[in-house]
Amino acid sequence: MAADHATQVVVLNERGLHLHVASLLAREASAFTADVFLRRGKVAANAKSVMSLALLAAPCGTELELSANGDDAQAAVACLARRFGEKFDAP
Repeated sequence: MAADHATQVVVLNERGLHLHVASLLAREASAFTADVFLRRGKVAANAKSVMSLALLAAPCGTELELSANGDDAQAAVACLARRFGEKFDAP
């Protein structure tokens, strides 16, 4: 199934998508009813699951596809893409 909305994001945090950032991302993604995913190559992660995000093993500079399906998919992608640019206010 194709995503309703998708964009490319880059992990800007010096330590990559580490557990603290993953937990912030999962919490923010969970505020949306849309299904939200991050993809690194062939590996897809549910953005609402810290453990799923950790399995991406995404260091600083990694390009990811952020996608969402559902009623508020556009808002989810826009919000989370912006937060990637802000480094989730974390190191």
